[in-house]
Amino acid sequence: MIVERQKNYISGSEVLKEEVLREQKKKVDSLKEFKKENYKNKRQKQNIKRMNMIKGLSVFFLVAMTIMVRYSIIYSTQKQIINLKSEITKVKCNSDELKVALLKHDNINEIDAKAKTEYGMKEPRIANTYYYDLSKNNFAEVNSNSNKNTTILDRILKYLF
Repeated sequence: MIVERQKNYISGSEVLKEEVLREQKKKVDSLKEFKKENYKNKRQKQNIKRMNMIKGLSVFFLVAMTIMVRYSIIYSTQKQIINLKSEITKVKCNSDELKVALLKHDNINEIDAKAKTEYGMKEPRIANTYYYDLSKNNFAEVNSNSNKNTTILDRILKYLF
């Protein structure tokens, strides 16, 4: 029964210890809370720095890729220009060769000799030669109206004179 009479109360310095412990606990709790908030703020700042770094790197990457694409386009057009210039020089060389060949065959005697030896052609004789007049006024003009109105007498006079 002694336990029933005993009351729960603290006397003397025990009360002060309890208050000091409560204050220390409050300080520790506030310190822990401050550390948590400080940690959260640091994490947010780190995340912001990381995001800024990622944004900067992505912008740098895009600029670098754009420059590389432009250089590749320039390189391909330069390659096409070089190919076209080489084709032009080849065509000029072929043209010069053809001009030289034409100059070689410009001489009639060489053409005559080549025709006789390679192609078996013969010199034309007087009996085989024919002369044609190919001047502009060589062909007769036909007037259909005048032929219908002519008589037999006009036709005979026309043939005679």
